[in-house]
Amino acid sequence: MSIQAGDGHRLRLRWYSKDGSAPGSAVVHFHGGAMIAGSVDLYDPLVRTYVAWTGVPILAVDYRLAPEAAPGTAAADGLAALVRLRDRADDLGVDPARIAVMGDSAGGGVAAAVAILARDHAIPLARQILIYPMLDDRTTEPDPYLEAAPLLFPYTYNRTAWAAVLGEHHQA
Repeated sequence: MSIQAGDGHRLRLRWYSKDGSAPGSAVVHFHGGAMIAGSVDLYDPLVRTYVAWTGVPILAVDYRLAPEAAPGTAAADGLAALVRLRDRADDLGVDPARIAVMGDSAGGGVAAAVAILARDHAIPLARQILIYPMLDDRTTEPDPYLEAAPLLFPYTYNRTAWAAVLGEHHQA
């Protein structure tokens, strides 16, 4: 499915639900990828697993990525998806008071930003589920005791990602 974002861009969404699940809660999910990579397709197996384990339906959002997308675009895309889910809640068997936002890494950062936008637009959320969220662009110096440990997302990656996300607003 797709929706039109506020700026006219067609935004891709994917709805996951488990047959036989009772109506109720739902989650809007944002994929990881440092806000510069990743996709709904890449996260498809993980999201399917979440739905299979919990029975909670998930709306996955293929938000736009940096550096092509301006700062704030991913959050605006996420808010548009949240509004769409709320607008279709009755059709999908979702209680609008039981919608959460969720993401890991970059997706956790997007989910946190969407939660702030939802608050600013008086849209209640049931929960935020932030899994090692990408929240802070202030990259510190590597700890010499941890630097030798293999890192999934080293300091240099963090600097690169935030520079792409924030563009001219990034302060290295």
